[in-house]
Amino acid sequence: MRNTKWMVLCLLIGFVMASAMMSTIPIYMNASLQRMLVKDLESFQTEYEIYPGAYNTSYGLKMDISGSEQQKAVENYNNKVEAKFKELGLPEKLDKKYISDEYLYVRSLAVSDGNSQARFTLGGMTDISDHISIKQGRMFTAGKRSDGVYECVATEKA
Repeated sequence: MRNTKWMVLCLLIGFVMASAMMSTIPIYMNASLQRMLVKDLESFQTEYEIYPGAYNTSYGLKMDISGSEQQKAVENYNNKVEAKFKELGLPEKLDKKYISDEYLYVRSLAVSDGNSQARFTLGGMTDISDHISIKQGRMFTAGKRSDGVYECVATEKA
């Protein structure tokens, strides 16, 4: 009878210790993974001399409103994004804004039966010359030319 009480007590102590060890594994794993992530980000920053992070947002715009209302909506959204980013309190190493319309259709091309209209994406980026490298040709001239044409940059896919 006396041995049984000691065995039960040892079993209880062992169970408590095993439970304590099992409950700390997620905490330990989280801390070790966090440390690995920080080390990887630091080595990336040292190697490439850039900060490895991005703050991306997207916004859908209604097309049933006038052009001036669309412009106001984009400006309001831009102001909200800048305010939210400042609330984060993170250093800004690089600022780039990219606005695009992915659903533009070419009306001047004839569409045969069974085919859909030609679609293209039009986009604009702030300080594009700082973010790209020209492989062929030259950099576009900003604004409208004297003949009424806007120059652009096309990707290799185009």
